[in-house]
Amino acid sequence: MKANRSRTSRPTATRLSTPVSACTRTSASERLIVLTQKWWFYLIIALLTFLPAYTAKPYDSRESAGVVIAVLSNAMVYSWKALLPVFKILPLLIFGMLAVWKDKATRVFYCYGALIFLITGLFENMAITSEYGFAALIGNIVICLIIAAAWLWEAITKHSDFNRV
Repeated sequence: MKANRSRTSRPTATRLSTPVSACTRTSASERLIVLTQKWWFYLIIALLTFLPAYTAKPYDSRESAGVVIAVLSNAMVYSWKALLPVFKILPLLIFGMLAVWKDKATRVFYCYGALIFLITGLFENMAITSEYGFAALIGNIVICLIIAAAWLWEAITKHSDFNRV
């Protein structure tokens, strides 16, 4: 069948079955998937681990392992001992929600994952030590924040389907 075209009329565009906003989210997600399939993406992530730690008191770079040990053994997250039971019970509740409501609970699950990586990135990689003063493992923080952003992105775009589980 021939399309009815004259010199003044334009061909009509077909209507999309999905809204434009969904198309832009999909294309952004597809770009993120393509990015994570590149070899240099993993090289960048690996190189981030070599970012030097920040300390209030200067230290010799040969003491880097000592700084890491001092920060991880005196992390700020250990000062929140009252919240530890909450972070033990909350995952059980969220997994229960996933088992019962499946796909309806995925946003809660991904937001919780983002929150955990945010807390881990910031407070488990920072400490106040007697030897170095305030110290932060910058590489660990950046990597945890990237992972938290990925979990939050999944919560926003919701590409996973938990109904098949």
